[in-house]
Amino acid sequence: MTRSEIPRAILFLFYIHFSFFTLYIPCCCINLYAKEKSAAPSQALCEGLILQGRIKPDFTSTEKKLICGDQGAWRKLPIAQIKFNISNFLQTRGYLHPSFLIEHQENAQEQYLDTLIVNVGEPTRVGSFTTQGGPPGLEVWRHRGIVGATLTPQLLGSLEQWITQRLSAIGYPCPKVTARADSETGAVVAEVDPGPLQNLTSINSESVPGVTDGMLSRYDAFQLGDLYNADLLTVTMNRITSLNLLQATYFTTTCTKSGAVARQEITAGPPRLVTFGIGIDTEGVIQLRSTWRNSRLDSHASMAQASVQFSSVDQNIDGFINWYNFPFPSRRFIHPSYKLQHLNLNAYEIISSRGGIAIGTSYDRDPVGLQFLIGPMIELDRTLRGSGVQNPNLEFAELEASLRVQSHLFEYWATDPRAGYSVAMVTDFSAASLGSSSSAQRLNLTGEALWNYREYDPPLWIFGLRGGIATTISSERPGLASKIPANFFWYLGGSGDLRGFALQSIPSLGAMTDFYLDPELRLTDLPLFGIQPFVFCDFGMTGLSPVSLDSPLLYSPGIGLRYKSPFGVFRTTLARGYPLDTPGGWNFYFSFGEEF
Repeated sequence: MTRSEIPRAILFLFYIHFSFFTLYIPCCCINLYAKEKSAAPSQALCEGLILQGRIKPDFTSTEKKLICGDQGAWRKLPIAQIKFNISNFLQTRGYLHPSFLIEHQENAQEQYLDTLIVNVGEPTRVGSFTTQGGPPGLEVWRHRGIVGATLTPQLLGSLEQWITQRLSAIGYPCPKVTARADSETGAVVAEVDPGPLQNLTSINSESVPGVTDGMLSRYDAFQLGDLYNADLLTVTMNRITSLNLLQATYFTTTCTKSGAVARQEITAGPPRLVTFGIGIDTEGVIQLRSTWRNSRLDSHASMAQASVQFSSVDQNIDGFINWYNFPFPSRRFIHPSYKLQHLNLNAYEIISSRGGIAIGTSYDRDPVGLQFLIGPMIELDRTLRGSGVQNPNLEFAELEASLRVQSHLFEYWATDPRAGYSVAMVTDFSAASLGSSSSAQRLNLTGEALWNYREYDPPLWIFGLRGGIATTISSERPGLASKIPANFFWYLGGSGDLRGFALQSIPSLGAMTDFYLDPELRLTDLPLFGIQPFVFCDFGMTGLSPVSLDSPLLYSPGIGLRYKSPFGVFRTTLARGYPLDTPGGWNFYFSFGEEF
């Protein structure tokens, strides 16, 4: 394909995908319009009650019983009671101005029966939204979708909750917020009393059975004495519950003259947990994972975990212990670990056994947290296919170090990625003079960042950037006779970096250096049942020498869809790899359980 044909191919890709939206949205609108037009203007809800107009959502079965009556004494309700109940139920749906008419009708037995006719009218919409008394940092303009929304008590309640949460995240631990609305004009006013701006001075925590008091403070995302931030308390809660240290925990805050005082309430639950998980994607087909964890091994709340994972390309067994050996609250721990893995990828097949012991610690200071590990490792590799297959059995004595830096904002939105960043560096060093089959040093830096356009809530546009650079420093080079195994080299391709190429297919025998950068733009506010379209263009390069990159620049433009269901995230992409003289082409990817 010539250079002039490349833009045509890209346009064709976008046309195929977005033609779905251009056809689907008008059809949906036509169908909805037809349904509205064909809907009957009135319906007999029950005997003696006619409803004029349509309501969304319809009355529930319980509500119908309270409107139409039920068995026994509730078989026939007074009209006044019916009017009261139906007005309340309509109010929760935003129909604030229903009208009632009673018609007297004579039946065949010459008896007069009253029929209640209810015209529900149109739902009231929010015409304007203002605040009174809020501090400058409140920035209520971030909350989108208020003006024009249906005016309901639930909407006012959610506004109060959002403003309260926003104030508690910028230093006001005890705000008072009241949202009021004019049912005629739809004007909504939030009266805000932020309370005092305070620092977090102390935490009072309940005791955890079998654990020395204060041990769980190692997971705190906040520092005592800093400005109060309820979001950091939420990050702390999420860390504790995600590790199964406690079944549940939450903080309640009190304002005092000396500052904010938080109390941590807990539900301990059992320390042992067994979980089973399943994921699906077009690279590993079905991914199964089972994990056993004991999160409170001793009075220091040490942790042990073992897991088994299986897919068509990766089968592994791994386990570790985080042993907090100090008798006082501390973030330092000893970390023995072991992993047995079989990888069967496009470029190579290898069985690897890796184990060792490290010393680790963590640190938090708003706006970031970090974790650091360093220690010796022993690795045994058996290459079955790919680079190094002529020297199938190799062993390495290594010194491994890893550092992960993660913003608290990234952790806060971990289950719904929209902001923050995470960066990880892993290095290991091995030398032939210290018992390794060959000398090699691996360095791998990866990261991702997300930006929420104008920090809207809910977001409108989310820009994501994922990237990495890695190199192996060694006198060896990729090849069948290499004295370092295939997993010491670097490969590109697949959902993790270049989505227009097959999983880890470039280059065929591996590279000494690789680099990739994946920008992605996602639209989150398209009215398609929660489906979010996104566009991307991945870039990457590899090099056959340490700390160097060779031509050509690989790139793969594409688009995809993301849908967050109640039980997991679905993602699908279609991309094409360029230049065409590389092993690229159209590459379709589908996954369940992958966030970004």
